[in-house]
Amino acid sequence: MGPLSTIYNLALKCRRYCYDHLRKPNRLPAKVISIGNITLGGTGKTPAVIALAREAS
Repeated sequence: MGPLSTIYNLALKCRRYCYDHLRKPNRLPAKVISIGNITLGGTGKTPAVIALAREAS
């Protein structure tokens, strides 16, 4: 696992550097609420979205 974790750590550092120094943030004309992450299914996002939509309407 040592060599794999080293490669993974290097990739994360490279990604962080790119986002910190090379990419400019995108500005949207409206506020955005993000619920959840890239996990597919089974994490309870739908009830949270329903509750948020009811609260916002």
